[in-house]
Amino acid sequence: MQKKGFTLVELLAVIVILALLATVAVPNVVSILKKEKQNTDEIAVTNLNDAAISYAKEQISLQKLHLNSCDFTIGDVNTAVLNASGNNKCVVVYQVSFLQQNGAFDDKRNSCDSNANIYVYKYNNGKYDELRTFIPAKTCGSK
Repeated sequence: MQKKGFTLVELLAVIVILALLATVAVPNVVSILKKEKQNTDEIAVTNLNDAAISYAKEQISLQKLHLNSCDFTIGDVNTAVLNASGNNKCVVVYQVSFLQQNGAFDDKRNSCDSNANIYVYKYNNGKYDELRTFIPAKTCGSK
C-alpha cells in the first residue's frame, strides 16, 4: 500500500526555503515602499509650489494682490522671507488648507500638513521679477 502526501522532512525543507526567500524579499519591499513614499512627498511639494505660485499669479492678474520686489541682499533667502512676511508687502502667506479650499491644490494622499504656511514672494533676479515660494521643511511628508 502506497501512502500519499509529503513527509515531515519535505515540508520542513519547503518552509526553510520560503523563510530564506522572505528574509531576502521583505527588506527589498520595505525599501521600495519607503522610496516611493519619499517620491510621493517630493511630488506633493512640487505640486504645492506650483499651486501657490499659480494662485498668486491669478490674484495679481485679478488685481486682488500686489507684491513689491523683495530685496534679499544679505543672508539666506528663506530666512529673509520668514522675517519679511509680517511687515513687508513682498511676501504673501497662504495656508495649505486655503489653497485646497480655493481649488488651487489637491492633496488626495494627504501628504501635506493642511495647517502649514506657504510663503510666496516676488524676487528680482537681476533681470526681471519672478514669483518664488518658500515651503518649510516637513510641510509634506514625515507624518
